[in-house]
Amino acid sequence: MLPDAIELHPLTLKSPTMVGIPGSKSITNRALILAALSTETTKIQGALWSEDTQVMIDCLKSLGFKISIEADPLEPSNRTLTIQGEGGNIPRGGNPSSPLELYVGNAGTAARFLMAMLCLGEGVYRLSGVNRMHERPQAELVQSLRELGYRIDTPNDRLPLVIHGQGP
Repeated sequence: MLPDAIELHPLTLKSPTMVGIPGSKSITNRALILAALSTETTKIQGALWSEDTQVMIDCLKSLGFKISIEADPLEPSNRTLTIQGEGGNIPRGGNPSSPLELYVGNAGTAARFLMAMLCLGEGVYRLSGVNRMHERPQAELVQSLRELGYRIDTPNDRLPLVIHGQGP
């Protein structure tokens, strides 16, 4: 049986305590896309440093976004990322005969998030990855983007695919 009342005493610490926790690739990649589309400079602390997040950073840098990377003092698997947003503008795209190539490796979140973002760009982009990524179906997202009026060329609704950005 529980007592009727429990007396709680405030926790007293001599100094502020900071705790580092492992980051999330999905949350980090979402935050990177949002930061790139913002109008401001964004600092993401506690970003997971993994193959998937590094692929996303490489793709954003290939597009022309400025991103700086610093070590996280509390968690070795995390980083602090600073991204200069471009206010919804995608800085650079190719043309139909020479699309801007973006390699997503095996990073599914990077592929899906970039696919949607690149529709807002002005230019032509080609997304590709490792063979395993070329086997993974993307039909639902491709169809949804097509229904919104965007042009995506892919013979089988999988990577590699070509996105014809139409601007915001």
